[in-house]
Amino acid sequence: MKTTRIAIIGAMEEETREIEQFLTHVEKIEGKAGLAFMEGEYGGLSVIAVRCGIGKVNAALCTQIVLDLYDPELVINVGVAGGIAPGLRVGDVVISDKAQQHDVDTSAFGDPKGVIPRMETSVFQADPELIQLAQKVGHRLGLSVTVGKVISGDQFIADEGLKKALFQDFGASCTEMEGAAIAHVCAVNQAPFLLIRSISDAAGEQAVISYQDFVTTAAANAAALVRGMLDEKLHGLQP
Repeated sequence: MKTTRIAIIGAMEEETREIEQFLTHVEKIEGKAGLAFMEGEYGGLSVIAVRCGIGKVNAALCTQIVLDLYDPELVINVGVAGGIAPGLRVGDVVISDKAQQHDVDTSAFGDPKGVIPRMETSVFQADPELIQLAQKVGHRLGLSVTVGKVISGDQFIADEGLKKALFQDFGASCTEMEGAAIAHVCAVNQAPFLLIRSISDAAGEQAVISYQDFVTTAAANAAALVRGMLDEKLHGLQP
């Protein structure tokens, strides 16, 4: 039986630590561009977990290296985010249906914000089957899950006015600093992907305090959803 290979990417130690704890036979490898890969197993699944570092360039660099070295069947980006859609609370989980960069701006040429010139699309669609699987697992685990748009930019949002502007411009559920770059690289490589983000703060004036207080809890919620998805994948492999 062919081994299913899954790549899991997180930006920070808080986001990948939870993943490492449920993997077995973990081998840590120093890879290209200083990236530290964790090759491990989860049941009958082969899992590659890696911390990409903060920001879109680091995320894109890491994702392309992962795809080139390991050719995974799917890529899951796991981590935390600031909630910008009304009603989202700390600890809620956002499952991406699409992703876009919010800090690409060629509006001087008449383009809408977030549009990457000379590309067919600037909005990258997550894999529908992975979305459905994540929803199923989230409900089974009793998590508060929302399917929505994830936007990314190279800034931590801690301003109520900017938060409202981002929601108005993009209609997104949450904002962070890596996911859309990972989605972009996966899309152009035709690699199925999903972004899973647990809300650590509300992206307003108290965002820094909230983030510091809740980043670990939020990361644990996101990791629990990933583990549940791996369980479902294992169940599907059983004869």
